[in-house]
Amino acid sequence: MKVDRDDEQSKYFNVTIDREEAVSIAKKEAEGDLKEDELDGGHYELEFRDGNMEYEVKVNGENGEIIEFEKDQNED
Repeated sequence: MKVDRDDEQSKYFNVTIDREEAVSIAKKEAEGDLKEDELDGGHYELEFRDGNMEYEVKVNGENGEIIEFEKDQNED
């Protein structure tokens, strides 16, 4: 699993939820295992994989709102 986080962002973007909370919120929409997560611009970008399905979820780091969701079938 790739993790890319800049703890300095918590100060600059008013990030109030932690990674674990963001994953829990994202799992309400996504299925499978967390494969990648990144804190970018105050938002958590999370990628999950379940068999041949891939999910990408963007969670607002300030209020925990899901602001973007994608579900794709992996052709591999």
